[in-house]
Amino acid sequence: MLDPQLKVNYEFTIHEKDTVDVVETITAAGLSGEDFAQFCKKENFPTIESAVPTAVEQIDQDGEPACKISATDLSPDDTSMVVWSLSHDDEDGSFTFSASPNGDFKDATLTVNFPGKATQADSGGKTDGNSAIWTALGSDATVTATGDDSPSQPLAWFIGAGVAAVIGIGIVLAVVLRARKKKRSGLTPKSAEPEQQPHSSHNQN
Repeated sequence: MLDPQLKVNYEFTIHEKDTVDVVETITAAGLSGEDFAQFCKKENFPTIESAVPTAVEQIDQDGEPACKISATDLSPDDTSMVVWSLSHDDEDGSFTFSASPNGDFKDATLTVNFPGKATQADSGGKTDGNSAIWTALGSDATVTATGDDSPSQPLAWFIGAGVAAVIGIGIVLAVVLRARKKKRSGLTPKSAEPEQQPHSSHNQN
């Protein structure tokens, strides 16, 4: 059994092709530095996660040692410290993610990153851009979040608006130039009359 002072930070990243990456960061206040170094080794984690992690490294987090476990392209069957599921709604264009931490820990933080905007997070969770975030979760907690399955395109909208503005300015400019041209062409016969009068009187003499 793991230390009762265990704190876990789970970060799930859902990709557009329904693949999921997980980063799990663990701190254990009750372990000495030497014991923690022995704990944070890749060969230890098949007993915690059924899938062999991609990488295990000891890092510093807020001044204390932490163990960072990374794994890519996971399915729900590949993890044991957190039970999770993922479903996709083709019509709505969204993912629904559910999770329940399952371990002997003091508290947990869980973050889910969607391909598009996170639209809903229950059980006291918050949404921030593409992420749904929960803090201070107990081992009996169950959370659910929904998010878009692809990024929105505000940049394309702004580009479209910019093009429309340029086209609009071009139309206004064309109208102004056309009006000026008509005005000038309308003044040409009148301005030419004084030059033609002396020439006409000379012919009469």
